[in-house]
Amino acid sequence: MRRLAKRSQSGYTGDKLKKGVIPVFDPAHPFGRKARSLAVIDPVRCTACGQCAIYCITSCIFQRPDGFYDVDPELCIGCRSCMINCPFGAVAMTPPKQEV
Repeated sequence: MRRLAKRSQSGYTGDKLKKGVIPVFDPAHPFGRKARSLAVIDPVRCTACGQCAIYCITSCIFQRPDGFYDVDPELCIGCRSCMINCPFGAVAMTPPKQEV
């Protein structure tokens, strides 16, 4: 009990966000804020089968006019369902951007 009181008096809040960093709420991970990975589709490996778009839970994968698929980074939450369900391995996840 005393240890917790010392932490709260020292200003420790448990929130390690820096000033100026916008927190990202990820519905797939409701226990807190985290940097999210984004899906990227390799146009060379993509055969335009549409499996990634079918299994995308946020509908962030759309078909371009040339027939191939692309990802809307504003809607992607990094759940990896497109990467798991792509039979050709055309979907990769980019690492989260480090905020400075």
